[in-house]
Amino acid sequence: MKKLIKIFLASLFISVTFSSCYNVIFQNILKEVPLNDGSVTGFVNKTVRVGSGDSEYIFTQNGCLYAKKVPSNEEEVQKFHQYGAWTRVSYFQEVTYDYWNAKFNGFHVYNLASDKDYLYVIGYTPAIDETEGVNIPSDIKVYCLPVTSIQACYNSDLDQTNNNLAALTGWEELTQINEKIATYIQACKESTAWDYSSYFLRNISICLFSSDDKDTPENRNAYIRIGGGYGMTTSETVSTNNYWNGSENATANIYKLNGSTGESLVASPTTSEDKTLGTLSVDTVSVVNFGGTDYFFDKLASGKYEDFTGSSGVEQFMYYADGANVYWSTTDTSEFSLDTNVIASGFGYSIISSCCTLDSILFGTMKGGVYKLDVSGNALGSKASFVTNADSVMTSPYIIRMLFCEDPAQLELDATLYSSMDFVYTASTAGTTYKNRGLWSYYPNRADNTDYYHWNRE
Repeated sequence: MKKLIKIFLASLFISVTFSSCYNVIFQNILKEVPLNDGSVTGFVNKTVRVGSGDSEYIFTQNGCLYAKKVPSNEEEVQKFHQYGAWTRVSYFQEVTYDYWNAKFNGFHVYNLASDKDYLYVIGYTPAIDETEGVNIPSDIKVYCLPVTSIQACYNSDLDQTNNNLAALTGWEELTQINEKIATYIQACKESTAWDYSSYFLRNISICLFSSDDKDTPENRNAYIRIGGGYGMTTSETVSTNNYWNGSENATANIYKLNGSTGESLVASPTTSEDKTLGTLSVDTVSVVNFGGTDYFFDKLASGKYEDFTGSSGVEQFMYYADGANVYWSTTDTSEFSLDTNVIASGFGYSIISSCCTLDSILFGTMKGGVYKLDVSGNALGSKASFVTNADSVMTSPYIIRMLFCEDPAQLELDATLYSSMDFVYTASTAGTTYKNRGLWSYYPNRADNTDYYHWNRE
């Protein structure tokens, strides 16, 4: 009898233990989300907004160009805040290889920018470098599309399922800028100081960038830097154009864009000049408009936080990331300091992307996934945990090249967010999978999002 009692008690203990474990395991299983097959895969470098109000659109790229309308009513939310709602813009022919003639055809969309009136696209047709045996950028060009053309296309009598965005017309080539790029590349190719032929876009010696402002399109400005970029040293010379000055003073020309009507030269910084925080330099890659003034950074992750608890956004501070540290200022760049207004994030990886929501700032890192800092009033807070599965899918060793918030007036859990994941080398070497390389999204209104907020492949 005692033996039976012992068996019963042991069984009861096992039953209780395993049932409690089962509940935990079951809850975790519930949180596991079946992943979509990616619809925008590969190298996603940038997402930008164009237009405003009921006529706002976002564009992204992976070599091809994709468009989507930002919803302005509940019907559009159900249409566009879902998997597969991006439309590929057909104006730019997808790159293909002609084996018979041994050449590439098409146009690879590499990066995007926007201002209040235009969308800008920079890209190239690949060419084969016979010496190195690799593909390199060739015939690099910049195009623009007026916001009015996008609005006219969407408001036309074409199919309103968003597919009409594929037929966007009204593209214009930035002829003067493209001539300057061609002159620069030719001078680099002729130089004996350094073989530039396989660089240009990869070392950011030709860089397109712009500021982002959700509610004030007038504060969106686009720029292009021709010359400079990472990897350039003062000992390299190109004597056949004005992008280099003397034997040890490299110069970059930076232009503010204005559609196809022309551009204005705003700076020609050199490597011999001290880099003043907030001003243009040979390495400038990002810009933040704060208080109506553009501030420039040679760091990829920069931005501004606005408090939208009132009727409109009120600028609180701007920030930039250097390594794993985040610096912020409530006024201008004179307030940035290495000793004050700095958050040692503790991420452990260099920060290369970011986006703001109403209650936090998300940061993407180089090979370390995604992290976030809380925002308290007009100051950055400490490292915070995710309620969503963001740090479960965007984790080491993935590179988070891009983060984008559709509406920074929303709390993180209520906002529509996009990111891009990438890795270096091969998937097997990096310990990753090619299926995860590309665009990811977080939609608060996902049909299966009731009990758990999750990111998924887009």
